[in-house]
Amino acid sequence: MEDNTLHGAVTGDTLQSTVDLSAMPPELLARIEEHLDRDSLTSYTTCCKYLRASGVRSMLYAHPVVLKTALSVRSFCDFMHADLSRRKPALRSLTIDTPHPTPQDVLTLRGRLAHALIHAPNLSYLSLGRCLKDILERSPALYSAIHSLSSLTTLNMESDTGLWPQAIMQIHSASLTNLDVGYLTTNMPDALDHHASTLQSLSVGARSVEAALGCITYVNVRALSWIGELTEGAWDLSAMMDLFPNLEKLSAWMRFSDLDPLHSLATMANSLAAMTFPFNTIRAANLEKQSRCPWPRLRYLSGDLSALYMLAPDCQVDVLSVTDNIRLEIWNYGDQIRETFRNLRHPIRTLHLKYRSAWESGVAESLKILLMEALQERSPHLVIDFLVIELLILNDLPPEQIFGIMMYWPTVIGKLAPRKVLLHVRIVPSMQDKSTSPTVAERYVQRGLDLEDLGTTIAASTRAVKRIYVKISWRGGQKTKGWARALNYRAEIPLAELKGARRTVEKVLRSLA
Repeated sequence: MEDNTLHGAVTGDTLQSTVDLSAMPPELLARIEEHLDRDSLTSYTTCCKYLRASGVRSMLYAHPVVLKTALSVRSFCDFMHADLSRRKPALRSLTIDTPHPTPQDVLTLRGRLAHALIHAPNLSYLSLGRCLKDILERSPALYSAIHSLSSLTTLNMESDTGLWPQAIMQIHSASLTNLDVGYLTTNMPDALDHHASTLQSLSVGARSVEAALGCITYVNVRALSWIGELTEGAWDLSAMMDLFPNLEKLSAWMRFSDLDPLHSLATMANSLAAMTFPFNTIRAANLEKQSRCPWPRLRYLSGDLSALYMLAPDCQVDVLSVTDNIRLEIWNYGDQIRETFRNLRHPIRTLHLKYRSAWESGVAESLKILLMEALQERSPHLVIDFLVIELLILNDLPPEQIFGIMMYWPTVIGKLAPRKVLLHVRIVPSMQDKSTSPTVAERYVQRGLDLEDLGTTIAASTRAVKRIYVKISWRGGQKTKGWARALNYRAEIPLAELKGARRTVEKVLRSLA
């Protein structure tokens, strides 16, 4: 009897709480809902109609909508039109990246999609993939809907979509702060000038800096991602400095043949182009420009080695992120390694090196030796606070070769003597791998590789390192550990495991992506 009474009391309290929650004003419910993750919000919306309506709006407001299939586009249209007047104001972020050419099922939904988007008052982020050309072709309603987005601040448009990016930007009246238009096959300085006063971040590429961007000054742009071809106009640092005088973050990438970079024809074409391209002449001109007028605010520099070698930014950077370039021959790559690292100023807060082990046998080892020589030739020694090394290793390599690649890097770390180090080994699918089952390499890093052995080996290479993080990731899994060195070097346990290492590692890698 007592049990039944107690159960009834609890049930009554629960019902009363539900009634009270349903009676809350929307603004208070929104404050509660903003602390719920996506799964919790999904459960929350199943309680009752009132909480469903409120929770759905919070989910739209807090989480981006990504549409990659015809089914997802149809589901989105059905969902929005079920309560359009209430759900449209909650939509903040939308990505449409359906396959190209666009399926007919998606094309038939353009009218409903336009109706769901037109005058969406709070939509601030819009990303359109290669489907942009197809979905806007002969669809004035969707074109008008995009132009009606008055709160849009971030617009991303994929390359190879014809003149549509130019058409959208020339008429769009919203104050864009972040713009990504990819590589431009047609210069559109007038369209970019339209947003020059409000842009803070720009991602663009072309055959010529000046022809693509015009001559107006982008005074508020703090971050630039540039993609250039093997043309002299694409690497004119003088033009970049004039256009972006207040730049703080620069990412530069060389655009080679669109063929598969591991394909022999692509390798041959890129090698022949590189042999005749005046890398050294462009680098000398850029260095001469900076000797007269350095880039005053640049603090973050990233890109592939060929691009960074030519631009040759001569300034004190806090973060340097270098990705290898497997499209160049070893003789060319070696010169670029030596010159780029020899001219670095120190101290560097974070040095990020990202290598692919996809070269022919022996080439990867040669590149590591070149890197070591370049860093050891420096005088004075390069001071690094945080060294981040990412190794991309193909999953068709035998375990002993993977072990050999990884165990070389503690020697490099010991020579550089950073205060903190992160070693991330990623096992990535090879071009020939069509299977979904784990390979021998993936099984090896999952079960046979001990992270503590790697951490101990790194610690033994140098006493300068105070914190060590190691992450191993493969298709469908990962494992991460971190250690702090004991203050007393003669301690029985020289390394103490760190709590929250995975969260720290993910944060660092995201910042360098």
